[in-house]
Amino acid sequence: TYLFTWRLFDRHRLAILAAALITINPAHINYSRIVGYLDPWFLGFFALFFFFDGLKGRRKVSLALAGLFTGFVLVSYPSGRAIIPMIGIGLASAGLYKRKWLTDNYGGLVWMALGVLVALGPNLIYFITDWSVYMQRAREVIIFNPGNIEHLKYTYRVDSVWLIIWEQVKRSVLLFNYYTDKSAQFAYPHPMFNSLVSPMLILGFGMSLYRWRKPAFLFVTSSFIFILVTGSILTNDAPTWSRLVGIIPLAALLIALVIDEFVNVLERVSLRPFVPFLLLGVALFLGVLAVMDWNTYLREVENLARPEVRVARYLDALPDEINACGITDEYRIDQEEIKFLGWPRSIVVVPPDTAALTADICPGQNLVWILSPTYQNRLSELQTQWPGGTVENHRLENGDLMFISYLISNQTNP
Repeated sequence: TYLFTWRLFDRHRLAILAAALITINPAHINYSRIVGYLDPWFLGFFALFFFFDGLKGRRKVSLALAGLFTGFVLVSYPSGRAIIPMIGIGLASAGLYKRKWLTDNYGGLVWMALGVLVALGPNLIYFITDWSVYMQRAREVIIFNPGNIEHLKYTYRVDSVWLIIWEQVKRSVLLFNYYTDKSAQFAYPHPMFNSLVSPMLILGFGMSLYRWRKPAFLFVTSSFIFILVTGSILTNDAPTWSRLVGIIPLAALLIALVIDEFVNVLERVSLRPFVPFLLLGVALFLGVLAVMDWNTYLREVENLARPEVRVARYLDALPDEINACGITDEYRIDQEEIKFLGWPRSIVVVPPDTAALTADICPGQNLVWILSPTYQNRLSELQTQWPGGTVENHRLENGDLMFISYLISNQTNP
């Protein structure tokens, strides 16, 4: 984001502000921990940086790299496909107001196209021959899917497609300062941006819209609108933030434009001596905002985890010499999260249909059994085979039982 903003506007201070605002943004923090949703935009903003660096600097290497990153974006999570229209918006903006960016880069744009083809490789053949599969997810989430129409009529308590669209527009436009995430991956009960900065987003958007005759502003405004429309207004259950990760850096950039403009105003009205004090105030403000958002994020997500993640965290807190065995239903006790946090202990998956839970199934003097609620009736077998252990019921905040642990430590198996 820093590189992209700096190269698009040629302003380091603006780039630092934009990067700082996404660094402390709870939505960005959360989706940065879910690689599948972040990787298209991690790659995508590198593509945009090299794209504008190539256009403005007449660098064929940069444009070729932009093509490579773009190609990799296209084989990741579907939200990243917005990169192609965004590059189209960039080319159109240059064609309108900076024609030489195009006329001086014909060769570089060819290299960019080749970069996309190289990154796609054999995938391109697959996409062309079976386009319906590539676009399947888009068809599933678009609001005009008959199943989604019925779902949204029920959800919004309306009987008209136009009223559905109105509700989608309302929830999408106000996701930055009012409506919360509808995705199952986060479900953060707060808007995307803190109320201390979300009003600046409106100001930044207005400022960018007012300066639309400059390519950088036209690109940011148009790209912001495009992602908002295709990633939220026209998709089921708006706003679903997992489809909107790409809009977070753009929104942060619009907020940063306002803060940066305050500094520019002081410089223009001959109040330059006050600029360091204003910058110090901005730094303190962002620091306070960071602490507030981080504490809110921790409070909301501390216990927001799937059962297997909660099991993994529980094992991680135990001494390494305690091995683990488990009878679970929705997940395997040896899957990635549990193996990662449970290392270096041995982890044994016990099939639910195992007739008798004997010592040879889960060997060791120090061990812990994990049972899904479905199999809590087998706890008595464990207590008979390994007497003297400690039973703990691990529950959600609403009281629902998530899993049961039976810890046997420093005992000799019978």
